[in-house]
Parts: sequence; C-alpha cells; structure tokens
Amino acid sequence: MVKQPVLLFQLAVAAAFSTACGSATGSRDNTINIAADTSTKLGLADVTEVIGFTTICSPDSCLIEHVTKAVRIPGGYALLNHSKEHPVVAYSDSGKFMCSFGRIGNGPGEYTYVEDIALSPRGDSLLVSTWTSEVYSYALDGTFGRSVIVDDSIGFCKVATNSNGIALFSPNLVEGFNSLSLYSPQGKKKFSGLPSSGHFSYPFFCRLPIDNEFVYALDWYENILYQITTSGDSVSNSWTINMPNRVASRNFPDVDVFLSNWSEVDYIIDWSVANGRFVAVCFYDKIPRYIEYDLERNEMVRQGSYVNCLPDFTPAGDDGYFITIIRDDNYKWIEESLPEGVELPPFDSEATDAILMLWRLKTKE
Repeated sequence: MVKQPVLLFQLAVAAAFSTACGSATGSRDNTINIAADTSTKLGLADVTEVIGFTTICSPDSCLIEHVTKAVRIPGGYALLNHSKEHPVVAYSDSGKFMCSFGRIGNGPGEYTYVEDIALSPRGDSLLVSTWTSEVYSYALDGTFGRSVIVDDSIGFCKVATNSNGIALFSPNLVEGFNSLSLYSPQGKKKFSGLPSSGHFSYPFFCRLPIDNEFVYALDWYENILYQITTSGDSVSNSWTINMPNRVASRNFPDVDVFLSNWSEVDYIIDWSVANGRFVAVCFYDKIPRYIEYDLERNEMVRQGSYVNCLPDFTPAGDDGYFITIIRDDNYKWIEESLPEGVELPPFDSEATDAILMLWRLKTKE
C-alpha cells in the first residue's frame, strides 16, 4: 500500500509536470518481501559473473592513496581516491596512468573536496561533484572545461548520468533526504524533490543507480525504493521493502548515535539496481541477507542468508555492470570467495595500488 504522504507527493508532481510520461502504479502490490528463512546460503560466487580485472599501479607513490570509486570511461577508468593533491585520476584498461582531473586548490577547475564522479551524458567528458554548489566538467584528457551545473540548492552530491541528463542526490546526515535533482545534459534543472520523512535517512552506502530510462533512490529510513523517469521527470513507481525497520522505531537522531548502536538494528547495508533488478544486502535479525528482485515482474529472483565476502554494488555506468575495488585489506576475502575458475591477479603491496573487478549479476540457473 502506498502511504498517503507519498501518494500526495506523486499527485503534486503529476500536476506540476505536464510533460511527465509516468505515474505511480497503484494496481500492483509493489512490496519486496524478505523471507525469514535462512536455509538458502548465497555467496559471492553465487551472484557474480566476473568480466575481468584491471591492476592499477601508480607511477607516483603520492598519486593514489585509497580508491573509493571507479567509473568506466572510453578506453579505461576514472578513479575517485583520497589523494592529498589529485583525488580524480584516469587509467587505461591495461592499468596505465592516463591523466588527472583537477587538483586540490582554489583556482579555476580546482576544488577542496570531491564527493562523486560520473561520465557525462554524451560520454565525452567527466563530471566531478564537489562539496560546493557546482559540478565541474573535464575533457577526458583532464583539461578543465566549465561548471556544467551551478545550483545553490545542491552540495555534497552523488551524481549519475544517462543520455537524458544528469541526476544529483543531496543527502542530509541529520534530517534525511534533502533532494533529488534532475538536469538536462546541458545543465538545466528539470525536476527537484522526493518525499522526505524528516528523519535520519542516510545509508552507509549512498547509491544513485541509473539506467537508460530511470534513476533510483532509496529512502533508507522508510524502506521505500523510488523509480523516477529521467525524461518525463516524475515518480513513476515505488516499492516498499517489507522488513523490520528498527532504525525507524529507535528514531536515531544522527549518524553517530546510529553507529554506536548498529548491531541492535536491521538495516540495508548496500544496494543498487541493474538490468531492472533491485539487489541488496541487509542485516535482518543480525544475519546478513542477500536480495535480488525483478522490478518489472514484481517477483523475487533469489534471496537467502549471505556468506563470505559481501559484494560492492558500485555501478560502473548505466549499463548494468558493477565495479568492486580490491585493496590489500580485502584481497584475501575476495580471492577465497570468487567463482570457481576465476583467478584473481596477484597483489604486490609494493607496486599495486588497487585491482578493479568488473562484474555483473549472475543469471540464475
């Protein structure tokens, strides 16, 4: 059942956006049910189909310190890492350094902190979201282009793109959702908003998955997944995740209080959407569960208790692929959890900065 505040919001959006091509579906039971049964055991080998690996070896020991995200760009990958000078760099498919995008500073094309990166809608430049109200655009050789978005209502944004435009998600650590904003490929705002419960809603892994038609946002506090059209600019569908929400019942005021009590609650650890499937790992009765749900058919593909290494659902782009960052601290776990016959490249702690594992969801046999 769609809650009243959500329904009112969707009606308001439909009235406000006459060009909207989708509306909330009320005739289907959009409930993602999580089974209490834990007899089914699933691991990394059961859910992943590995496409390949790229070993990253920096030519400068100060260039890469801790890679947190990678996105595919033509001929290679753009990396977001916690470097003191160059937080965004690019490497080829073979792991060769290509260029850096901006640097720490206050000059043109420089920034104080980078929050997220994404390939532009046309695929010919890289977008960099900073802590300011601007999103920068760089040519794929690292040359600064311009501020493609300047909007005082944004900041600390996750960014995702498809051919229809740019999506930005600005969370607030204390009050919940701030806003989801959609822009044209040229940076003109088309849509802003999302139902907000006004509670602590910030997930550990803040995702903004996108495909050719939709962008997805998860209200982590209310356990509601929203599907928003990127061409029609409206909430076209939503799903309620039917699991105990002790985060909501405890009403944690901020992230620090939650972190000190995390073992006592059920919550979604990580999630994404790929090829029309909602995929997530959550804690339910203190047991990690894996969920894979077909959003179009409204049916569970597979679920069960999760064993060994948890996957990283970082979208590689809008094509249904994921990238997992392998470092020396998680190398052994992943090596022992991979599908049979998949060999992980060696990790030389003196020369290797990271290994990128490109993968997609494994077809259920």
